Amino acid sequence: MIIRCTKCETSFRFEDQLMTGEGVWVRCSRCTQVFFQDNPDYVESVPPPPEAELGETALRPTDVDELETIMIEASVSELQQVLSEPVVPEKANKLAAIGKFIAYFFLVLSAVVLLAGVSFWVFPEVRQQAMSFLAPYCPVLEAFSIGKKTTAPATSQLLLQDIRQHFVNNWLLGNLWVVEGTTVNRGQYALTRVQVRGRLYDTNGNVLGEKLSFCGNFLNDAELSSMAEEDILQKLTQPSDSSLRPGGQLPFMIVLPHDQPSVAKTTVMVAGAEKLLE
Repeated sequence: MIIRCTKCETSFRFEDQLMTGEGVWVRCSRCTQVFFQDNPDYVESVPPPPEAELGETALRPTDVDELETIMIEASVSELQQVLSEPVVPEKANKLAAIGKFIAYFFLVLSAVVLLAGVSFWVFPEVRQQAMSFLAPYCPVLEAFSIGKKTTAPATSQLLLQDIRQHFVNNWLLGNLWVVEGTTVNRGQYALTRVQVRGRLYDTNGNVLGEKLSFCGNFLNDAELSSMAEEDILQKLTQPSDSSLRPGGQLPFMIVLPHDQPSVAKTTVMVAGAEKLLE
């Protein structure tokens, strides 16, 4: 049962089997108040026979006083030993609910991160696009991405040569910066879906823009001067079915807008490749 101190109103759990008779005297373990706790289950019994019929076993008033004193002291001592902690307030329940919510949130977040990691591992194109999108805004990620790609077996055997650049005047976009070249496979196995990246930098080394193209896609000057930007990107960024055999070559083309006067440097590098399964 739950009992409450008559002074400080602290609630305690009290063992039912310790409640006897009309009630017991108890002492609050918090404020040391001693008070009488009624027994809610007490039923008044039939009065005992007259004292004369009890004979020699009848208790004298002094004996009863001593017995009540002993019972009070024993009840208080037992109460101090068996009283449990105060009843948990509602605030603790709210904190427990908040803790469960935080645990579920981190569980869902971990599942999303794991799913994203598996997607990046299974689909290299998604990983490359994500790295390319985030690299201009995170230099550390860019350095990590470049380091990983240049040491990968699929790209370390590729060499870019015969790189040249020129301008083409597009009647919608203005001057286009066209970078062309050849990719050579110096490895021992064939590659496919070879991709190159071109970037524009300012004098402070900041990335002004970049484009990705698959080797094997090519446009002539007449097409570049008349096509819309979306058509040019669709043509050059569409994965090519061309394979690159050991010792073989594939042309590439990267088209960059040249509407920023602060361009100071242009770079071209291998962005990705896949081993051809035969």
